[in-house]
Amino acid sequence: MRCLTCLRLSFKPLCQYCLNDLPLSLKVRVLEGVSVYSFYAYSEIEELIKSKYALIGSRILPLLSQKAGAEFVKILQEKGLNIPLYGIAIDDKIKSFYSHSAALLKGFCQGHLKATYGNLRATNAVSYAGKSLDFRTNNPRNFTFKGDKNLDYFLLDDIITTGTTLKEALKYLKSLNIKAHFAIALCSADE
Repeated sequence: MRCLTCLRLSFKPLCQYCLNDLPLSLKVRVLEGVSVYSFYAYSEIEELIKSKYALIGSRILPLLSQKAGAEFVKILQEKGLNIPLYGIAIDDKIKSFYSHSAALLKGFCQGHLKATYGNLRATNAVSYAGKSLDFRTNNPRNFTFKGDKNLDYFLLDDIITTGTTLKEALKYLKSLNIKAHFAIALCSADE
């Protein structure tokens, strides 16, 4: 196999050189009183994040999230947060033979972060890709939760643009008295 970026021989779709060259750009936004961490600028990984629409994304996205997850675990350790936290990938339905948000969650979950799957699903299967804020506001996801309400959670999404999806998910979890300590987005389109 060859690296998709530089065409060097590689056992993975991104060689270690190219993965190391992708700069982490930690940003923090606050939505619904919860810190939302993003790790890459959308412009830096745009072509790679678009791989989520194809099967190759199941191999690329975990590489990106593992790199960001390793850095995030260090941040949590510095803050003294060492209790088990369970990750919820927003709407981790299988599309194109895999769930891109579940693949991201698996990569992020290191140390005290544990993955849970299929817990937060949208009943409205609308796609927000390329849509306006008005469209997003007028077409809510209408989430349902099927997990253990007594665990401590964090949310994960692939891209944060307007924050509409994360806001809706956080409000919904709050209405069920479920604690979401923070949220994670792989990249931020707000540059």
